[in-house]
Amino acid sequence: MTNVLIVGGGQGGTSILDAFQGIKTVKVLGICDVNNNAPGMMLARKLGVSTFTNLNDIFNLPADIIIEATGNAKVQEIIYANKSEQMNVIDSHGANLMMTLVEAREDMIHNLHIEAQKLA
Repeated sequence: MTNVLIVGGGQGGTSILDAFQGIKTVKVLGICDVNNNAPGMMLARKLGVSTFTNLNDIFNLPADIIIEATGNAKVQEIIYANKSEQMNVIDSHGANLMMTLVEAREDMIHNLHIEAQKLA
């Protein structure tokens, strides 16, 4: 089981959180954003995933990976300064790549659905 924390509840963090749902080998421990009403924060509450508005609150959680989806240099600095040695960080560039993969998968599923409807 891989324990994940997501930092950033905007479009990227929301897509990543949504993509991890139903994957049995990944557990999202929480999502953090300064905006408690960010889309990812609202989705997390709907899914029963912990939410945090203070970045410092996440560092005591037993995460294997922190996905930094903000692209904010100050946020990255705080993460690297406070994470434990066993925590790995996927920065915003990696998070963007993950989001691109998720969107491509969603597009493929949508196109397959349209083709299936045509065949029916």
